[in-house]
Amino acid sequence: MADLTDKKGNKVSVLNQGKGNIHQFVIVFDESNEVGGFAAYMDNDANERIFFHTETAEKYQGYGLASILASEALAATAKEGKKVVAACPYIRTYIQKHKWDGDHRPAGPADIMYVQEHL
Repeated sequence: MADLTDKKGNKVSVLNQGKGNIHQFVIVFDESNEVGGFAAYMDNDANERIFFHTETAEKYQGYGLASILASEALAATAKEGKKVVAACPYIRTYIQKHKWDGDHRPAGPADIMYVQEHL
């Protein structure tokens, strides 16, 4: 993994963590080990990863953490050979804004229902 640095010069890492059905990529400050944000997802039986919520800590808004998190989460998902399903507005916007060319599709009602049933 490349060295990651936020807009303020802090070194950060993105980790993939999971518990039960819900998994998340978290962005952590290397020096303090403090979590700055997360992108929550669920994998379905169709080899797809449904991203349904991304959030950064309010005190770290403006550090560019969400963008780093999205970039790393999408890259890791592509590396695993999974299709991204963008139910999360931030992930959907990131894909469009950065013209991300990995395998992806927008979320539909069935994806939202899948997430709600498995929470």
